[in-house]
Amino acid sequence: MKNNFYNTIKVRCKRTLNFLIVSKSFLLLFLLLPITSFSKSAVLPNKSMAAENGFLEDFINKTEENTTLVAAIPIRGKVTDPKGTPLAGVSVIEKGTRNGTVTDVNGTYKLSVAGKQSVLTFRFIGFGSQDLDVGNKTVINVSLVEANAQLNEVVVVAYGTQKKASVTGAISSVKGTELAQAPVANISNSIAGRVTGVVARQTGGGQPGNDNTTFSVRGINTISTATGTTNINNSPLIVVDGIIRNNINQIDPNSIESVTILKDAAAVAPYGLGGANGVVLITTKSGKTGAPTLTLNSFYGVQKPTYYPSVLNAQDYMKLRDEAYFNENPTGTNPPYAQTYIDNYLTNNATDPNKYPISNSRSLINFRAPEQSHNLELSGGSDKVRYYTNLGLFKQNGMFDPVTYTRYSYTLGLDASVTNTTRVSVSLKGAYEINTNIDAEQA
Repeated sequence: MKNNFYNTIKVRCKRTLNFLIVSKSFLLLFLLLPITSFSKSAVLPNKSMAAENGFLEDFINKTEENTTLVAAIPIRGKVTDPKGTPLAGVSVIEKGTRNGTVTDVNGTYKLSVAGKQSVLTFRFIGFGSQDLDVGNKTVINVSLVEANAQLNEVVVVAYGTQKKASVTGAISSVKGTELAQAPVANISNSIAGRVTGVVARQTGGGQPGNDNTTFSVRGINTISTATGTTNINNSPLIVVDGIIRNNINQIDPNSIESVTILKDAAAVAPYGLGGANGVVLITTKSGKTGAPTLTLNSFYGVQKPTYYPSVLNAQDYMKLRDEAYFNENPTGTNPPYAQTYIDNYLTNNATDPNKYPISNSRSLINFRAPEQSHNLELSGGSDKVRYYTNLGLFKQNGMFDPVTYTRYSYTLGLDASVTNTTRVSVSLKGAYEINTNIDAEQA
């Protein structure tokens, strides 16, 4: 009887299955399905099939051991300010990647991260940034804190101090810790480039002890007269601890608390005509309440020329001049330096090298001129009396021997709170300079 339900005839039993197609199908399934983990082992039918299907063999070999495929973790949350008001436009970034988003008008966000070890960074203008670990959390709500620390900073003005938030005039300030980072002898060189609206010009030529900088606040002014345009003295007024000074180059940068530049008319009005070109207010350090604190700041470095060209010595110069002469006049008989002159010069050099020098100019340059600074300060006191002491040593060698500059400085300060409204301050500052240059050595 014929079976109408199935057929028992074998059809092409020796035909092999194309494992390459199967392997690619498996791979497509793994990429599309939300598989979290799998364990797979397989045995190929025979070696010839394995060779023909190298892709599948590699795939199975890599998955013989347990392999975990971690799916992205969805994170959502809300960002607010300290009062609970939603913040729109907050940047939410997975740290160390380019994966990120921003909050919507309701302060909410959604972001998928790589795993539990991820860190989310929240940033918004006017607020401090925060870094939070994801861990096992899927909902992360954040309250950002306003970054108002700079607005609460105190700056020195004409009649005392004010918070930056309440200052209406054009004022720029630099902390003393920033100035002390520059390894220079003069504080004027430390200020250069750190304050907006201030033009700095180095007029000393770079010689140690004479490399001070002149300032101009908001440009260099000129006056037009009947005889022409004339430059005027537009240097700003310099005030150190309430006392007008003409020279600030002897002040040790390590003893400075802050430098404030008053720029516009509203800021310099208390100084009248003297502050027409701007005012530079320098406040030095004073004693702090607390246990005695001893601090040592030292640095040692070397200086070298930015660029030094190759030049000839005396003998090579004379020979080169003669060579140029004969190139232009092959039959010439009167070169700039006759051979007898060159020979006599070499003979005289052996007996008097100072008068007849033959030297390589590079040997006269200090390509590693040392520079060092050492500063020791002591501060402390009680609520009633505070003291401050600063001793400094600065030494700088020039590019040429024996040019050197050495400065010894000291600062002694004592503050006493006589009453709740009265404070008496005594400050003593001094410096001793030793400036050795080539002219002094020859004299």
